[in-house]
Amino acid sequence: PFNEITDTNQWVSRQLSFNSPYWYFKVEIKISKCDPNFEGKGCNYCSDNYYTRTCNKYCKPIQGNYTCSAEGDKKCAEHKTGENCDVCENCDVCEVGWAGLDCMECADNYY
Repeated sequence: PFNEITDTNQWVSRQLSFNSPYWYFKVEIKISKCDPNFEGKGCNYCSDNYYTRTCNKYCKPIQGNYTCSAEGDKKCAEHKTGENCDVCENCDVCEVGWAGLDCMECADNYY
């Protein structure tokens, strides 16, 4: 999950010294970044909405349509189908102010 650094311009070198002939410090810091879709201190976690061991499967849940399984597969909400779970099966079209499968519930902001 790490990108190998081959360009010497990606190295940062800093030298610290004191007003003494006996002290001399040189510190070199290697800057690196995680591979795409990986994150964490050791680049060993998938970024948000990426799944599988190689973090190459993308799934972003859409409320009311689907959630994502631990493997990154879409899990359609109840009565939803289709590739993006955006087709409602067995859903009645209710009159304004009513909701639910049988249109017996108040819609949002209706009392």
